[in-house]
Amino acid sequence: MAADFSLEGKVAVVTGGARGLGLEMMRALAEAGAAVASIDLLRAQGEEAARGIARAYGVRAAAYTADVTDAAQCAGYLWYPCDE
Repeated sequence: MAADFSLEGKVAVVTGGARGLGLEMMRALAEAGAAVASIDLLRAQGEEAARGIARAYGVRAAAYTADVTDAAQCAGYLWYPCDE
């Protein structure tokens, strides 16, 4: 990633981060220095991905299990500033 692009001190939340494009997005964000969190239905894969990212990039990484189409399941992870 470009040396002049940094996300250090930032936190990125990626839905579907346990595999596929979501996992690749988490890796790219971590490479730029962001702490990353995944919210996915796949608990074991998400936890494995977070551990691997933390080791590989030296950033904080976490995995949470929830169905992001269900606001009640995500209420503990995200703050909804408006209800429209």
